[in-house]
This record gives sequence, structure tokens and C-alpha cells, in this order.
Amino acid sequence: MKLFISSIELGMSYLKPVDTDALYWQKLKYSLSSFAFIKKKTYGDFIMPLIEKANQNNNFMLDSGAFSFMNGKQISKKDMDYYVDEYIDFINAHNINLFIEADIDAIFGYDAALQYRKKIESSTGKQCIPVWHKSRGIQAWKDTCEEYSYIAIGGFVMKEIKPSEFEQAKKLVRYARKRGVKVHGLGYTRSDLGSWPFYSVDSSSWGVGHRFGTAVQFKEGKIRSVPRKNNQRAKYIEIMENNLTEWIKYQHYIDGK
Repeated sequence: MKLFISSIELGMSYLKPVDTDALYWQKLKYSLSSFAFIKKKTYGDFIMPLIEKANQNNNFMLDSGAFSFMNGKQISKKDMDYYVDEYIDFINAHNINLFIEADIDAIFGYDAALQYRKKIESSTGKQCIPVWHKSRGIQAWKDTCEEYSYIAIGGFVMKEIKPSEFEQAKKLVRYARKRGVKVHGLGYTRSDLGSWPFYSVDSSSWGVGHRFGTAVQFKEGKIRSVPRKNNQRAKYIEIMENNLTEWIKYQHYIDGK
């Protein structure tokens, strides 16, 4: 299973730029970034060397970032049209191989998502990675498996798919796998990850150091939090470097499992 480490841009205030000889950048295998952040010049300049290197071997995945772009804002259809055009231009300019569709069901509906998918694909000459949501229904999952070789399942992060529904979701992933379709679990790195037949997943959980000053350790096949001593101040640079290093160890551990 491939673990794409996402939100690398979160650490730009703490970590050395990716064109340095820092060991963690050399060992990072799979990464995912959101276009919503890349399009901000400061973030884009920071991670472009990483993107260009990883993209050559299909080790980079680009998320449209459409939901992040819309989050908390009143976005018009015109605004979204412009954003998708920028997304297309970036994909073409950098010859991105793996990119996720504009995941906007929750705001504009499934029909609009399909229209943007067709626009992106016709403008890039490549298939995107569609994102299935529970609201799309089982038939949409089956149809997508017929049309695409790589698809994603969303709804874990926002709890659209509840733990009580995980067994049913696993059946969908098995259905795809039997048909030779790769399935990416968006934002799924729970402790039971090994029981899922995903081809790939992504996680930004290494960034707990950025948000909470929490250090982690990879041990016995799992990522564990390391409690900070009482009144001990968080050393963010050290924590971020440590956490990325530990998650990269996890990434290498589950690769191929």
C-alpha cells in the first residue's frame, strides 16, 4: 500500500527547503499536495522541486483543493470556473500525472462535479482520479469502476462514512480491486489500515507537530504519540523534522503491503 504524505506545505515555516540535502526529503517516497496551497506563491516555491522530482515516477498526487478553496466562503459558479481553469493550466504546465477531480459535490452537487471532470479531462488529455461519495450511490461506484483504473473514496475525514459503515465500504474497495481498479482512501490512516484493501491512502497527520506541538514515533508498525513532559515547551522545528522522519519510516514500512 502506498502512503502519500500530504500537506507538506504545512511545515514550510519550520523545515528546510526541499532542494537541500535534508535526509527526510531524500527518503520521502510518496507525497500529495493541494492546489489551493500550491497556487500561493510562497507555498508553491517551497514544494515545486519535490513535486517535479516525485511526478516523474508517479509518486506525486495533486488534489484540486476545491473544497479548501470554497471552505467558509461564498463561492460563485464563475469563481469556481476560474479556479478550475487555473487547476488545468497547472496540470498542463507541469505535466502532472496523478490528479484528483474537483471534489465539489457538497457545494455544487454531483452533476456539476461531473461537468468539471469532463472539462478537466478534455483540457488535459488525461483521466483524473474521481472521488466517490456515499451520496453518489452504489451504482455510481460500479460505473466509475468500469470507466477508470484509479479512483478515490472520500468521506472519512468529515465522517460522511461512519465507522459502523466501514465494512460496507470495504466491500466496495474489494469490488474495485477484483476488477483491477486501484482505490485511494482519502485521508484514511486509522489504526486498522492494514485491514483495508486500498492501493493507496494519504495522511496529513504528521502535521500534529505544527498544530499541537505533539511529537510522534514509529514503533512496531504503528505511529504513536510521544507525551511531552509537564511544562516542557514545544520545540517546533525539532518536532516537525522528527514527525516527518517518523511518518516516512511508516511510509516505507507499509509500502507494498
